[in-house]
Amino acid sequence: MMPIERCPVCGGNVVEKEVVEVLHGGDNTAILMVDSIVCQRCGERFYSLNTVRKFEEIKKSIIC
Repeated sequence: MMPIERCPVCGGNVVEKEVVEVLHGGDNTAILMVDSIVCQRCGERFYSLNTVRKFEEIKKSIIC
């Protein structure tokens, strides 16, 4: 079961998908494939707390 059933932004239906996320830091870029909940109407993405923490760790490591 997904943690949300409808998009809190627009009310659209949401689905679980693997998406590409691009993180920029200084002159560096990291491209990741991550699981996300995505609104089928507006495209808003929702990530788990663990995924957001990983983004933060990666961003710190790529900033020069």
